[in-house]
Order: sequence, then structure tokens, then C-alpha cells
Amino acid sequence: MRAARIHEHGGPEVIVVEEVPEPEVGAHDVLVRQFATSVNHRDIWIRQGLADATFQYELPKTLGIDVAGEVVATGAEVAAIQPGMHVTINPFIACGNCWACHRGEPARCPGFDIFNGAYAELVAVPDRIVIPVSRDVPPEHLACFPNSTITAWEMLVGKARVTPGQTVFVWAGTGGLGSAGVRIAKLAGANVIASAGSEKKLEILRGLEPDLVLNHHTDDVVARVMEYTEGRGVDLVFEHVGGATWERSMQMTSPWGPSPPPG
Repeated sequence: MRAARIHEHGGPEVIVVEEVPEPEVGAHDVLVRQFATSVNHRDIWIRQGLADATFQYELPKTLGIDVAGEVVATGAEVAAIQPGMHVTINPFIACGNCWACHRGEPARCPGFDIFNGAYAELVAVPDRIVIPVSRDVPPEHLACFPNSTITAWEMLVGKARVTPGQTVFVWAGTGGLGSAGVRIAKLAGANVIASAGSEKKLEILRGLEPDLVLNHHTDDVVARVMEYTEGRGVDLVFEHVGGATWERSMQMTSPWGPSPPPG
């Protein structure tokens, strides 16, 4: 089968498509033929060879987090997943047995890991992270969903505890994390202000129906937010950009903290 791998660290040019052996399928594994996958920053950081131990892997390495495909085979101990199903995965892998997992906090699991290897025609994944999906979901949509959406959900729901009636500001609302953040905040019943940096992206962002759309390059973002919130500021900032936005994020946030749920 073919896979896109790196044999050294560097720019995009170090990615090579080559023939590799098909993955072995263990008793609790599911073999998936990939329809599509996506590029996440984690893939870029691993390719670049960041010094952080989180991104260190033995080379050669097949990159890729997001799985979107059809099951072609299952291990002997797999019962719930059947060949022919369309599936994705939860790429965040926890042990399932430690104190954190038992408390429903898998991200704090001492054995926490993130799946890699989606840049291939076939991938073998543990059956416990496989999620069946409708065959009606377009592969390109499914391939962009798992990593970014789970991360955004953990930010807004798991950590920030977003509630109806709050006001949430989302930086870069057309990116993978940003677009997921807009949708999740809207789903939670929050008022959403979101930004983008070009006319094309602003048009895409309007399609997600935030309550206010701003250009973070040309608008006075803090002033517009304060005007919209009548001087109070936002309850939550969906901050996933970093240094370029940190100061404005602090300036637009309500000094009184998040509003309590209505009622």
C-alpha cells in the first residue's frame, strides 16, 4: 500500500509517498481503508521536528491524525464494528483504567497518546476508538472533524463550561479549531462574535452564522466587542492563536468573569 512518510525533519518537501507493508491487524484492531484525511498543526510540528518530547517519534514516520474511511477487516475479538461500515476515530487514546479515565477525564491520563498514521491507504486502529458514522457524511467533511472538534469541545464545554446566554469571542473562526468553536458555542446557546482576516474568509465565516463578524486585521476588535456587549466584555475568549492576539483577548474579556446561567 502507499503511505506518506517522513524520513527526516524539515519542510513539506521531506514528505514522500512510498510503498509500505500493510498494517498488521491485532485481535482488538479495525482495518480501515482511508477515503480522506486532513492536515493538523500536530502533523506539521512532528514534520518540523520540534524539540518538545510530545512531538518526537522514531523515523521513518507516517503522519496524520484524522481517519475517515470504510472498515475492510476486523480482529478476532472485535464485535461491534463490522466490515463495510463507514467510520472515523477519536484520535485521543487513553488507557481506560487509571484514576483519570475513571473520572471521565481521559486527557489527564498518564498514558495519554494521540493516534498517528492516517496518511496511508490502510490504517489499523484500536476498536475502542472507532466511531461508526452515516454513509451520507461526505468523506472530506468527516476527515476534518475529529481532532479539531474534540479539541474545541474540550476547550469550550470541558474546561470553560459554556452556557446559554454567555458571549463568546472566537479568533480565526474559519480555521479548523475556530469553525468548530463557533458551531459549539452556538449549539450551547451562546452569543458568538467571531473574526477572520480576509474578505473570502469573512464570507465563509458569515455562513456559520455568528452574531457578529469582525476583521481582525482592519477592525478595532476590542472597541467593537465592547460596543456590542455594552461595555461589559465577553464571557469567554476562544483563544487558539497565541501571542498575536493575547493582549486583545485580555482587554475584551469581562473583568467580572463569565455570566451565570439564566434562571
